[in-house]
Amino acid sequence: MTPLFTASLLLAFASADPNPDPPIDKEGPRAAERPSPPVHTPRSVGAVRWAQPFTLQEASTWTMGRTPRSLSAGWLVEVEAPAELLQPRAIGQQVLFADASPVRALHPPLMADCAVVVVPGDSLPADVDLSTVHWYFGSTALPERMDLDHGIWEQKVAVGAGIGPIAPDEVVPAVTYVDFMGLAAAAEARFEACRTASPRDQTF
Repeated sequence: MTPLFTASLLLAFASADPNPDPPIDKEGPRAAERPSPPVHTPRSVGAVRWAQPFTLQEASTWTMGRTPRSLSAGWLVEVEAPAELLQPRAIGQQVLFADASPVRALHPPLMADCAVVVVPGDSLPADVDLSTVHWYFGSTALPERMDLDHGIWEQKVAVGAGIGPIAPDEVVPAVTYVDFMGLAAAAEARFEACRTASPRDQTF
């Protein structure tokens, strides 16, 4: 893992403002109050290739959401989807969700038809039945401004659009990492493997 990428990950997860400015709701449960609420079309991932539950000996801070919270356990998950949906963009990127929880990739933003993302354990506990989880690209709202109500709204829109749950191809035994840096290193290694593998004959 490159020092610059590692530093950016630690900064993103550990330096959240504990008293952020009130968010501006452009999408979500209160969007109907606005004259022209943004419209989006949810898109399902193509497959969930692999999943691994994890724990951290040293908890980190999860900032994907309006309120930062502790990250001490969760899932690493490899998903398959068109590269144009997975490639980070400054504007207009649809956020990837696991049910009502926004997730994020833990590797460099390289073009690929796969991504390895982390889902916090308070959203998907270790004993969850992953075959019931919906994996989809939702709205372009900033994930740092999303609360649980917004996530529930995203999932409702996705299910209403016909997106169903996707069972993972493989679930491997749990692993304990020392800290977030170790988790990110494992995610990057898994991403490099999937990025260099031959893409599936998959229609999205």
